[in-house]
Amino acid sequence: MAKKSVNGSSEPKNGSTSADGAKNGAKNGQGRPLTGADVKTQKKALAAMQKRQGGSSQSMALPALGILAAVVGAFVAARFETNSAPSAVPPPPDEEEDLTGIVNTWANETECTRWAASGECKNNAAFMQHSCALACKKAPKPPEADASGLVNAWHTESECLAWAGAGECEKNKQFMETSCALSCHRIMETRRKYEQRCSRPAGAAPAVGPGQMNATFARIMEEFGDLEPEMINVDPPIVLFHRFIDDAEADALIAHGKGKYTESRGVGVDKDGKMTDVKTEIRTSSHTWCQDSTCLADKQVQAIVSRVQDVTQVPSTNGEYAQLVYYRACPEEGHPSCAFYKRHSDYIEGDQYRVQGPRVYTLFMYLNNVEEGGGTRFTDLPNGPITFQPQRGKAILWPSVMHDNVEAIDDRTHHEALPVTKGEKFGANFWIHQYDFKGPHQTGCTLS
Repeated sequence: MAKKSVNGSSEPKNGSTSADGAKNGAKNGQGRPLTGADVKTQKKALAAMQKRQGGSSQSMALPALGILAAVVGAFVAARFETNSAPSAVPPPPDEEEDLTGIVNTWANETECTRWAASGECKNNAAFMQHSCALACKKAPKPPEADASGLVNAWHTESECLAWAGAGECEKNKQFMETSCALSCHRIMETRRKYEQRCSRPAGAAPAVGPGQMNATFARIMEEFGDLEPEMINVDPPIVLFHRFIDDAEADALIAHGKGKYTESRGVGVDKDGKMTDVKTEIRTSSHTWCQDSTCLADKQVQAIVSRVQDVTQVPSTNGEYAQLVYYRACPEEGHPSCAFYKRHSDYIEGDQYRVQGPRVYTLFMYLNNVEEGGGTRFTDLPNGPITFQPQRGKAILWPSVMHDNVEAIDDRTHHEALPVTKGEKFGANFWIHQYDFKGPHQTGCTLS
């Protein structure tokens, strides 16, 4: 077994004012020695900033973004693929301002930049225009409040948006209310409007209750010997089926996908807190959906859908339409042409508030033999990573939620699709939710 890797996520941190910076800056005042009054003014300004920013001994707790460690791009808050419209074109850049002759006299450029980004050009205008004039000119303009009167105090708007979309307004309420109030407000308003328009039928029961998941996997091992199940990992449970689909079924899914594949995209939230699709650098594969009448009416496809229902004990209406995926070959790992899907979870933040509920299971099927590469690698398992090599007819089943808390993500089932270095890879994702998916999907309630 390969050595377990440790995947840490980096988080932005509020900086603190250093005494060294104050000392260096006191030597550097707009081409002349600073007077005692100058030093006194600067010390007062620095003290004010320290008080607002927590000083050198404090920093505000920032959102823990375990699942976003793999996300590249401003709005990618979850790992869900969609065929919706592309993101809006950004506005043209403002006309560049002439900054000739404007300089930072403060010795520490980094501190000037950080102070400017955190709003000190306004809060301590006299000091900042004296010592960090260039940083103030280059600093992004503070966001304007909308009708709510709220703003994002955090200097990076896109981070506020990503955190809010990932549920951090609830998980890190104090920080988000202080730093990303506007993004949280928009997310909550969007959720309120969604609940008014889309509601789950009264009495709808979840497909999997707390503590039931292990029984499902035990039943699989006892009753589906014809599919040749093998329990690869116990906690969290991961089952490899050695004979889940036959050649005719695999050929049918491949045929329905060919000529229809498009660039895979991810789901994020737009500035109003609504879900939208975004281009993401963590996934470079192609996909399409088995949701047209031809694919859905195919007897081979229907047999597969029925089998998925029998194995998982979840109604087929709770499943998303099969996602057919394609990974092209690349000359070598790391080459720009490689197709891959970096470390991610199939759990979608926000689905716990939508009518379909969270994804409970993923059942991934291999539709062809891959000559080299293309494995599915579980990166965060307690006993170290496990990689499955694609072989035609095989399938893997795993949960995205915890056994004892079926609303919460199981971080241990993070996984990645490794690049195909020889040949090509065809596969099919079956994502299964707690409640009916297909009904709400027809009314636009699964992505709102």
